[in-house]
Amino acid sequence: MTQFARLGTISAIFFFAICSSSYAKLVPAADTIRPLFLKNNYCSAGAFDGAIFSTATMQRPGYTNRMAVLRFTLFVNIGVTFHCDFNKQWGVFTGVDIKNIGFIEKTNNNDSTIKRRTYNIGMPLGIKFGNMAHRQFLFAGGGLDMPFNFKEKGFISRDHKQKFNEWFST
Repeated sequence: MTQFARLGTISAIFFFAICSSSYAKLVPAADTIRPLFLKNNYCSAGAFDGAIFSTATMQRPGYTNRMAVLRFTLFVNIGVTFHCDFNKQWGVFTGVDIKNIGFIEKTNNNDSTIKRRTYNIGMPLGIKFGNMAHRQFLFAGGGLDMPFNFKEKGFISRDHKQKFNEWFST
């Protein structure tokens, strides 16, 4: 098991342990007893987790530092998010997602173009504040991403194209 997979498994277990222990109170409901935390946990999923604008700061010997061309991607950015609401005002979330992130580099007086991108598997983690009952909230957090595919395409005056693709590289 890789270090990233181990971290994801441990984080998911820790997340659900916190949610479960926080709401392990039992509430009688119509001749049954059910844990309250099941009512306050839910999942959300998106076929498109969102559009991503990405770029990079490029540093090369003999060149000044500059920003790469902004890259927009809508495909493939998908994910599943698990939410745990502790009360009506705040909660936490985590999940699993796949993101397509990259940048475009123009060289030789804009004669050549190199497009680079990675597919990343990630795990967001955050806290949310607001009206949990109506799903209206603000959130703050971060995430851990690990690339699993790298692709590079090079064009010279859009005539000659070179491709490079690598899975699970070091």
